[in-house]
Amino acid sequence: MEDKKIVVNIDSDGNIKAETFGMEGVGCVEELTKLMRDVATNTSSEHKPEFYKNKINNDKKIKVKND
Repeated sequence: MEDKKIVVNIDSDGNIKAETFGMEGVGCVEELTKLMRDVATNTSSEHKPEFYKNKINNDKKIKVKND
């Protein structure tokens, strides 16, 4: 199993970049949100391809039973 980690880089202008490894999708976003909510006030996000791997399909399927 791959280790889960968050790498945070802060440049000389104070810009913060955080990237996760070993996490995908909503779990990744939740962990970053927990970490960054007390650190950064102005945020934007860019998702890596791994974010979209386990997208939940919200298509509703209804079976009609004929008697």
